[in-house]
Amino acid sequence: LEPGEASRLLEAAKELDAEGHHLAIPFLRPLIATYLYTGGDPHEPLGLEVQDVDFQNSVVHFRPNQWRSLKTKTRKRTVPMWPDLRRILNEYIGDRKDGLLFPSKDGRMLTDWRARLKAAVNRAGIDKNVTPKALRHTYTAQRLQTLDHGQPVSIWTVACELGHTDVKMIQSTYGHLMNTRHRAAVVEYREAKVLEHKRRARTG
Repeated sequence: LEPGEASRLLEAAKELDAEGHHLAIPFLRPLIATYLYTGGDPHEPLGLEVQDVDFQNSVVHFRPNQWRSLKTKTRKRTVPMWPDLRRILNEYIGDRKDGLLFPSKDGRMLTDWRARLKAAVNRAGIDKNVTPKALRHTYTAQRLQTLDHGQPVSIWTVACELGHTDVKMIQSTYGHLMNTRHRAAVVEYREAKVLEHKRRARTG
């Protein structure tokens, strides 16, 4: 997804959360945000526990627990909790101290939320096949365009955050992003102002 598309997706999810539905999960925006801001693999964020969200150190821990294992040992990792995700999760978690971060109605781990994701994609007007894997790719692309202590983030750092054992996949898939000149200090998703002006022009 482009940053503006991701921004619209989060806003659409927020609207769906506010509307409520007896078949809907009540935390669509926090769930999508967790994917977009951590690069978690399709099932990893679903097994996060509240205590994996470390507000004190501004990180999120991916580690095996009673709900799910991880594919490999390198998938046990700690990733930055970017400012936007911190705000969203702080509001969502509230006073909770433990348990699944995103529990199903019966208290178990969610297994399939694709219908709700599709609903948000449609509301956001995104004409793409958006899957949890696509959200992981979106994070990777955005992370590669950030700074780390004032310098372009290293490919190895991004690989570690994704749980990879080397940088080959990132180099082959995202090589066109390696020479980005205009880098941001953090991962964030914003609608480009020029797109907003164009949309207003179209709608009068």
